[in-house]
Amino acid sequence: MGVDAVGRRPKDRAGKLFMANLSTWGSVHRLIVELCSDLLDDATLTSIGGNNGLGPTRQSVCTQMADRFQHWMDGRAGSELKLPRARKRAVARNVLEEWVAFLRTCGGFKTY
Repeated sequence: MGVDAVGRRPKDRAGKLFMANLSTWGSVHRLIVELCSDLLDDATLTSIGGNNGLGPTRQSVCTQMADRFQHWMDGRAGSELKLPRARKRAVARNVLEEWVAFLRTCGGFKTY
């Protein structure tokens, strides 16, 4: 079981689908809240934590999210990146790189 982020208007293959198990999506969602809470309204920010078909509708928002994730990753070394304010929680760099690639070309996304 997991969460799939599905591109609304993908420009390429990378923007069609991002799949994550629940633990990984929990880490990604935690970073969305940490890095992008000013880009999304509270209802959307909360709802994308689960499989409910909601998410940002505009590519411009997703591009800003991708830029923030990339900037956050650029300031950290290693293949496992520790989450802010989470003692034992980390996310794999390659997962976040895939997430950024998805965000750059998804045309907005919904979570299922």
